[in-house]
Amino acid sequence: MKPLKEVQFPNTIIFTKIIDDNTIIVVDSKSTLYYIDLKTFNITKTFNTKINHTRYETNVVSLSSDGDTFVSLSEDAKSIVLFDLKNKTKKEISNRHHGEISCVTIDPKNRYVVTSGEDGKIFAIDMLTNKLAFNLPVHVDTVNDIVFSTNAQWIATASYDKKISLYNIVMMKLKFRLKVHKAPVAKVHFLSKYRLFSVDRDSVGIIWSMHDSSVIKRIEGIHDDVVQITTDLDSSLLFLGTKLGYVLVYDLDTYELIDRRFIKLTSSITSMSFDLKDNKLIISTKNSKLYLFDIYEGRKQIIQLLKEQKYKEVEEFIKENKILKYTSEYKEILMFWEEALAKAKEYLGKNDKTKAQEIFEKFISIPSRKQTIDKLFKEYDEFEKFMVYVSQAKYYLAYSLLSKYPVYKESLVYKSMEIKWRKAFAQAQQTLTKTKSIDKAKEILAPFRGVSEKTKLIQDLLQNANIHERFKASFIKKDYKICFELVKLHQFLKEYKEYHDLQNVADSLYIQSQKLLQQGEKYSAIKLLNILLDFDEFKDDAKNMIIEIQDNL
Repeated sequence: MKPLKEVQFPNTIIFTKIIDDNTIIVVDSKSTLYYIDLKTFNITKTFNTKINHTRYETNVVSLSSDGDTFVSLSEDAKSIVLFDLKNKTKKEISNRHHGEISCVTIDPKNRYVVTSGEDGKIFAIDMLTNKLAFNLPVHVDTVNDIVFSTNAQWIATASYDKKISLYNIVMMKLKFRLKVHKAPVAKVHFLSKYRLFSVDRDSVGIIWSMHDSSVIKRIEGIHDDVVQITTDLDSSLLFLGTKLGYVLVYDLDTYELIDRRFIKLTSSITSMSFDLKDNKLIISTKNSKLYLFDIYEGRKQIIQLLKEQKYKEVEEFIKENKILKYTSEYKEILMFWEEALAKAKEYLGKNDKTKAQEIFEKFISIPSRKQTIDKLFKEYDEFEKFMVYVSQAKYYLAYSLLSKYPVYKESLVYKSMEIKWRKAFAQAQQTLTKTKSIDKAKEILAPFRGVSEKTKLIQDLLQNANIHERFKASFIKKDYKICFELVKLHQFLKEYKEYHDLQNVADSLYIQSQKLLQQGEKYSAIKLLNILLDFDEFKDDAKNMIIEIQDNL
């Protein structure tokens, strides 16, 4: 990928921060601040603090979110210096650490300057009074990184002692210490959805859950020292800058590596920022260069090709820049493909292969799509046989073909067969309830005898006829937890109307909770979300939303 802009500086850029829509401030190793216009990439002004940094592997400087306050370690790392950039004044704050200070940062709400040291201690200093506001739990070795969450409610510290501390500033309480890394932890970064990313000196990357400190995923494919981390607007993409000058990109939904050579530069990466407004990546390197990259390079061409319905050419652009898969334009192509696939299956489900082939006309030239198309047509070679089995009520033979070709489950023929099964099952259940006649129930279900996936359901029904009544009563009482416990023990309950009604209740509760949130009725939304905790499919989302709402109350 080629940069949109490239600027050479006299010294290495060690820090970058976007202040507003028009300005980024970059800081070099001599603590000179450069104000750069994001549109032109021209320097508009400078500010020289005359502090030389020979060591900057950790954050030795920081900048307030409004760009008015700059903080830097002294040259000997024995104190910190606070600059009021508006009034051109400075204050030196004495060192509270035993030994050198390892890194410094300012919280997003510009309340505290936080320092860490070789002694493992972390101090938060009030920016107005320059007095100690609070201190964090001590690490037993040097702290390598300190980061705040974007809402400034959480702070994470990474240490040479192989541990990460997560601290709640609102509650002034240590939530937990993460102890899984086997090497010193180099960097830590907050992600969306209450997740945390950390990477150690052995290039092992881990995604953590902030809820319970569990490991969500170990990131594969990192073969270099990660020195910089950033994410895109909605934290769907994770960018890792390395010592050898590579930028790796990961999908934060699937945790898969998208591209290990998304960007290759000739020098070690020293800072990395993401322009959330324009989807631009700003990178500086040890050889004193500053770059501006468009992560969606090729997007304009895709838009034009989409208008012309040249889907094969679009795929060629995707090979060059894999992140283009995450654009709305490419998602539109995927939507066209999914629609075409669904329509073709509909025709194949009617045994009309000619119409299905016509549907795929614009996709057949794309190798990956052609492979899917060929496989689909091959699977439907025996569909006519499946139709005959269903029409003759030879369900055991029809279901045996389904195990071989699961795609048939999308056909109307299959759905009509399932309707017959549900009717037979309900009729057998009613017979058992009213007449207690097992023989009559068996007779009703006889056409499905020999169907392996129905056998267990039939046996459970015949042996546990009273279970459904209990399930039904629990549903009426809205005791959803009992309902799901019964379903786990008795899978045949999924065949009843009440189970499908249970799913509809969950959907309704979720929609109502979102409406209440939009209306600002947070407490009412929490009540509904608490009910959703009993529904397995919604449990995790409901838990995350409750925590997020409570944190913002």
